[in-house]
Amino acid sequence: MATAKPDYKLLTAEDTEDPDRRRAAPLETLHIAVKRDAVGQVYTVGDAIEYIGAGRTQYMLMVAVSLSALSQGMDVTFLSILPSQAGCAFNLTRWHRAFITMVYFLGSTIGAFMFGWIGDRFGRKMGVMAALSVAAYTSILVLFAYSYVWLVILRFFAGIGVGGFSLRNSWLFEVLPTAYRVRAACVVLFFWTSGTALDAPLFMIPHVSWKNAMAISFAPLFVSLVIMIFIPESPRLLLQLGYEEDACEALEKYAMWNGASLPPGELVTEEEKAFLQGGDPLKKKKEKATFMDLFKTRDLRLTTIFLCLIWFALFFSDFGMYIMTSELLQIAHLDGTGAAAGSCTPLTHGDLISVMLANVAS
Repeated sequence: MATAKPDYKLLTAEDTEDPDRRRAAPLETLHIAVKRDAVGQVYTVGDAIEYIGAGRTQYMLMVAVSLSALSQGMDVTFLSILPSQAGCAFNLTRWHRAFITMVYFLGSTIGAFMFGWIGDRFGRKMGVMAALSVAAYTSILVLFAYSYVWLVILRFFAGIGVGGFSLRNSWLFEVLPTAYRVRAACVVLFFWTSGTALDAPLFMIPHVSWKNAMAISFAPLFVSLVIMIFIPESPRLLLQLGYEEDACEALEKYAMWNGASLPPGELVTEEEKAFLQGGDPLKKKKEKATFMDLFKTRDLRLTTIFLCLIWFALFFSDFGMYIMTSELLQIAHLDGTGAAAGSCTPLTHGDLISVMLANVAS
């Protein structure tokens, strides 16, 4: 959208009349507009998102995110069923079965850092689509995994892909108006929990092997990828990275597809708008955040450490329950001597129903 650009004067440290403030000013200062009549003719990405409202674009993205959450939920259930099924297929010991789960979570840890970095540097869209592609294609390749080693390798890369799934929420919430974010989170969580309940019944279908069930559970990811191709990048991140023109184009697409228009004025950053409303003109230009910023001050260090401990305890107990469900059911098949009733103890239909009920309760 072409709008008349106000007559801006670029402000530097030399522009201030106070000698003390000029000497104290950093060499690099934020160049922003100082024409006071520009107030009211500028808007931030957040202002534009609220002005445009939720529409077709956000709903399409919500469908794509929800489908990926459905697949992720089904994969969580698969974590508890796969060791038993693969143990029968490859005649594995308990240690080998546990190793399949361990490499998956190891891959998830690596994927979370890797795709988080990609999402911050190259865009949410690229990061999310790359993560979904890795998880989707490795699930298809499992159909051709005819050895334990290949299964372990593929589950490791599937974990890497799933580790980047959380980036989808950042993309969705950055383009949603504030009033819709809680409802969107509930919808995504509903699909995730639905996935945990739907995967177990797949193993009850006659002539559907555990490999086929795994490929089916990741099928929604391909639909998500097709939808995401048409969704514009997060304009908030584009502006943060310095791509102002790209951010404007993305906002124009969101507005056009929603049947709305952008607010009148020029797109500015939060810092520029704050100054125009009476902020400090000598504010230093923002530097790129790094991982070590989480440990800069005592309060940040404590907050970071405690949040990590809380999330560790949450995932340790939550995923531990999913994984231990099938192990407990297999223990029930042991004979009186403590040895397995056979070299292979697959889960029965009753066991699968128990897994499904446990996941629904969770």
